[in-house]
Amino acid sequence: MVLSNLFSLQLFSRLNSESSGESSDKSDRSLVLEELKCLEHVNDLSIGLSNVETLRILLTSAKLQKCINHLMLVYFSDAPLLYNSKHSKQIYYSNLRHLIVSSCKIRDLRWLAHAPCLQSLVIRYCYSLEEVIVEDLGAGEIQRVNGNTFASLETLELVNLNRLRSICTGALRFPCLKKVVVLHCPALEMLPFDSDSAKNSLEHIIGDYEWWVGLQWEDKSIEEIFSSKFQRT
Repeated sequence: MVLSNLFSLQLFSRLNSESSGESSDKSDRSLVLEELKCLEHVNDLSIGLSNVETLRILLTSAKLQKCINHLMLVYFSDAPLLYNSKHSKQIYYSNLRHLIVSSCKIRDLRWLAHAPCLQSLVIRYCYSLEEVIVEDLGAGEIQRVNGNTFASLETLELVNLNRLRSICTGALRFPCLKKVVVLHCPALEMLPFDSDSAKNSLEHIIGDYEWWVGLQWEDKSIEEIFSSKFQRT
């Protein structure tokens, strides 16, 4: 694919991942990203990745980070770039709206703290994932980051995450959150909710009944607020 001659290109979408394993497909995806970096008017990028080299191109380009709208990460056997603390602090996805992470060997997704416009987040079959957002910061910095984290999120789906024990540190506001789905996440014993979370927006919490009744709450009143939203599968 040759994109360098499309000087006025603004939108590019290729959401299928490189799951075929063909080296030609991986090489093609790398070339596409390199060409997109050089196109001045590109401002809306949707792409699926399953190769460390293509991921590296994305994560080291400020241009692509600003353009990415819909990102799908699939079948990474190892992706240290996704949880390297030093690197994650440099990532800022100002335009990312939709993210799917599936079948990836990752420990966390701490860089999502820097995706303020994220509207939908789907994480599934990531059996090494223990925490979504990890913050090894001071109390004041955690409060500041948490105030902006998932500020635009409308849908959160967590499926088949055996080791997941935390979404983030502390309660989040979730001012736009409408739907939460939690299936087969037995180690997740707390939700980042308090009495002010998802006020006037949350419609449903869908999950396994055994998981729901085993949840821990900081206050009984908080449990009562969200129990009315729960729907068992």
